[in-house]
Formats: sequence, C-alpha cells, structure tokens
Amino acid sequence: MPKTNLCVLLLLALGVPTFAEDDIQLPDGKGREAVEAACTVCHTAERIAKQKLTLDQWRSTLREMIENGASLNPDQWDPVVTYLAKNFGPKLDLNKASAKEISASLQWTAAEADAIIAWRTANGAFRDLKDLAKVPGLTATKIDEQKDRIAF
Repeated sequence: MPKTNLCVLLLLALGVPTFAEDDIQLPDGKGREAVEAACTVCHTAERIAKQKLTLDQWRSTLREMIENGASLNPDQWDPVVTYLAKNFGPKLDLNKASAKEISASLQWTAAEADAIIAWRTANGAFRDLKDLAKVPGLTATKIDEQKDRIAF
C-alpha cells in the first residue's frame, strides 16, 4: 500500500480531518509547494493554519509526520519548517521579545529587530501598530505582512 494511502487511512482511523476542497489557501512563499504536496494529503490548510507553533514545535511536528509516512525529501525539511513557522507561528509580544526572537519569529533583519528594541527602550511599551510604524528603518510593508503575528 502506498505511503500516502497508509497516512490517510491512519489519520482517518484516528479521527483526524483530511483535506477538504473548501479549505483555505496557504499563503505564498518558499516551502508552500512542499507543504501542499506533503501535508495537505492528510491535513487541511485550515488545520495547519490553526496550529500556531514555534519553529522548534513545527520541526518536531514535521519529524513526527515523516516518521508516520509523510513524503518529503530531506532537502525540503528546512524550507517547510521555516514556511510553517513564518506563516503559522504564535503571535509575538513586541513589548517582551528579545531582538533575536523578533528577528527569528518575524523574519526581520537583526538591524530591524535592534531598532525595535531601541525604540521600546527610549519610548516605552508599544500600544499598537501605529507605534510600531514609528520605528526608524521598519517599513509599512514589513509591518503589514506580519501584523497578524504581532501582539502588544
């Protein structure tokens, strides 16, 4: 029996929902095609999007799925984990996060993360996205791309 069919049968037996045609669309980005090919065989995009896992949690989840028969080449692992963490990671509290956490979680440069810390230190806690827009060197486009992943 092919691995894909075995995976679907296993998940159906466990009561895990499988891909539905009326599912949400995965966001564009490097790793999307591999996620669609390997993950949506057994899981809906909506289920994936609801997970909100950290990079390490996505890595662990992917490892488990591969052990359970998900078809993914080793050279696809890092792009898939990065894609999932970037698009479906937990919200990041910019009033508590370190520069390293900001850079890793939001995929912003170290200079942008440092600028956020500097602004926060000089001006106090961020209240909203308007405050974040005041950070020198941080573009409105970057903020808009990550607004759903940011908390205050």
